[in-house]
Amino acid sequence: MLKRAGSTPIFLCLGFTVCLRCSVAMGQEVVVGGVTVEQHDDTVTVHYIVNAGHPGDLCKVDLLVSTDGGLTYSIHPQMAKGLDRRVNVGIPQQIVWLPLKENIEIDCDKVVFKVLADLLKVSDEVEFIRVLGGEYKMGDSFGSGDADELPVHYVTLSSFSLGVYEVTNRQYMKFLNDYKSDRVVSGEFSGEPLIFDSEKGIHQKGTVWLLDAGFEDYPVRNVTWFGANEFCRVHGYRLPTEAEWEYAARVQGGGVRFADGKNSSDPGDMNYDASNDSVASAASDIRNRGTTTRVGIFPSNGLGLYDMSGNVWEWCQDWYDSEYYALHLSDPKPNTAGPWFGNYKVIRGGGFGNDSHGIRATDRSFKHPGASNLDIGFRAARN
Repeated sequence: MLKRAGSTPIFLCLGFTVCLRCSVAMGQEVVVGGVTVEQHDDTVTVHYIVNAGHPGDLCKVDLLVSTDGGLTYSIHPQMAKGLDRRVNVGIPQQIVWLPLKENIEIDCDKVVFKVLADLLKVSDEVEFIRVLGGEYKMGDSFGSGDADELPVHYVTLSSFSLGVYEVTNRQYMKFLNDYKSDRVVSGEFSGEPLIFDSEKGIHQKGTVWLLDAGFEDYPVRNVTWFGANEFCRVHGYRLPTEAEWEYAARVQGGGVRFADGKNSSDPGDMNYDASNDSVASAASDIRNRGTTTRVGIFPSNGLGLYDMSGNVWEWCQDWYDSEYYALHLSDPKPNTAGPWFGNYKVIRGGGFGNDSHGIRATDRSFKHPGASNLDIGFRAARN
């Protein structure tokens, strides 16, 4: 039993079951192994391994609890750590649950756990989430940012759609092979480079673009602004404006510091360099991963957008101007897309090599549109 009364909570788990639910082809083996349940003080830990699909596949995991031997599952933990992320197939995982924090008391000797897992795939096509427009205060309201994040000012946006994930290697490789050029073929930016070869990513062999096995669903990188813009143009999309990007990252302009919807950074929730962070829960191997991670494996923000803080910087539509926020105060316009011209394009969100300061939702940076880097990618938008 796990109760508030008494000096030492005791959890009696006389049995548990495990169920795996996957959207996979008929006949494919689908099992969960290595499942154990343990209790220490008021903490319940469920250990498991999802063995389904192929190495590198992702699953979305859920947990249900029964107190009548499995006849009904009336308890659905909401705050358990390990439920709000996507997990890799074939790698030991755990769910950590503190029932008393959810005001749940278990007083029964017929507790049964059911672990549910949906096998997930990142689509070959860009997936979008609709973001309802509104007015918000753009800029650093925490007083911890840089000069170009001030002054805080009101911005009004119409509704738009934004990519659930950063554009992946698979998606961009398909574009390149259909486009049949590594440079913009026509129009205002004709002749400008699209992308440069990337280790553990996309590379060119003759006239064909290939990618390294296992990195299909990693964010494309080493892509120029011209390359990101052309991908979007060809598909009928566009790059998000800087104001749209921040509005979505902050869950429709809310007062949050990071683009996962939280005010504190944790390398277990985002891919960034936490070497200098004092995060007690962070193991040494995740403090600084030193490279990109697969899209969508960390918790999304409140809009269902993944990896907007960390992993790779994301190109925006706008030209960069360090003083643009001040100019906006004197000439506010709905759906502003930044200055009319400039030398550099805005990048947002920070990358795997940035510290917690550099992955804040209001942080601004810039890059020449023809430049590329191993920590710069992009996310598509549309009206």
